[in-house]
Amino acid sequence: MDSNMYINITLQIFGLLISMMIIVFLIIPKRRASKTDKLFIIVLINNIFLQICNVLTWVLDGKVGNIYNYLVPLFNFFMFFFTYTLIGVVSNYFMGLLQQRKKNIKNIKTIVWSCVITAVALLLISSLNGMYYWIDKVNVYHRGNLYWLSNMMGLICLIPCIYIFLRNLTNLRYEKMTIFILFLVLSCFGAFSLILEMGSFSIHILTTFILVSIYIFIQVEDARINSEIELELEKGKSALMLSQIQPHFLFNVLVGIMQLCEEDNEKVLPSLEHFAYYLRGNLDSISSDKLIPFESELKQVKDYLYLEEMRFKDRVHIKYDIQYCDFFVPTLCIQPLVENAIRHGITKKKEGGTICIHSEKIKNFVCINICDDGIGFDPQKIYNDDKQHIGLQNVKNRIKLLCNGILEIESKINEGTSIKIWIPLTRE
Repeated sequence: MDSNMYINITLQIFGLLISMMIIVFLIIPKRRASKTDKLFIIVLINNIFLQICNVLTWVLDGKVGNIYNYLVPLFNFFMFFFTYTLIGVVSNYFMGLLQQRKKNIKNIKTIVWSCVITAVALLLISSLNGMYYWIDKVNVYHRGNLYWLSNMMGLICLIPCIYIFLRNLTNLRYEKMTIFILFLVLSCFGAFSLILEMGSFSIHILTTFILVSIYIFIQVEDARINSEIELELEKGKSALMLSQIQPHFLFNVLVGIMQLCEEDNEKVLPSLEHFAYYLRGNLDSISSDKLIPFESELKQVKDYLYLEEMRFKDRVHIKYDIQYCDFFVPTLCIQPLVENAIRHGITKKKEGGTICIHSEKIKNFVCINICDDGIGFDPQKIYNDDKQHIGLQNVKNRIKLLCNGILEIESKINEGTSIKIWIPLTRE
């Protein structure tokens, strides 16, 4: 082996190991990889196969024997093949980062992969006529007269990426813009270096550098997203604290207990007990960022509803249909929904109404349903009415950010409201 061969094999093995390490680093820390992470993992897997083929073409070059007569042409073919598919899967990754309209992305992907398929078709022709490369009788690789065209086809596959990049230049964040420029510039430089025979090892250095750069970008992007999530949770926590400080509710409860002192002394002690647990529960919930057992949240709701039943008497009726309770929820995710049902639903009706709290396990999800037969409202207008529905958006955000859950709202004027919380069941 000459020194150039050693350098190439070393760089290719280094690129292979780097790709494998990045895959491990992307998978292990995360319970669930994002869509763009999955696309990048596909890029890394493609690069691993490319580097394996590259190493084998160097190792097997010039080997004589019946088996080598098949292996040498095969691995040389796949070396070019995985080079073209690498451009395709990297393009898919960048299209995923852009998050454009699906129709536009689909059209660009179709163009890219059409170019890739064309390049592979020409590669198949080359394996027959030797226009890109040819293998002599002793299995030694030689460049063909049209070798430059094989690299030009790679550049042609990049044209749609360059187009979509320029079209969205003003809408890209600094990090995305930097990684796009690195990919396009270094890919073009690597292709031209091969065309001008400046040394094939440069393309392996550039490929590894591009992949490491993308991984660094992913880490920066994850850090930014985590920071935004933490900020959102802090804002939600502040809003939650404000929403739970309700002087009118506290005043009405105390007045109700005073009336019980005159009307029914036996109910005073239970009312004070529920009131104390209600206040303690709110304080504990506000100071905690962890998920809590559903039963603990339900106990807090029952303390609250006991006080409301004491206040409104026969105008508020409660039904519990708890079929499943072995799961965790964010703190104060049900109580604000129950409060809304009472304050803006059933107590707005002269005769009052009924609230039903239901939970059940449906496949890999838990469904919690809070429904009432109150006056209902227009779900399209709730987020423009902060005073009446301050808890809804906050609860929705907390459920999404803390346990990847979904909050669904159905309501009809003068018929009632149904709010469903879907929480995925996980081992954690």
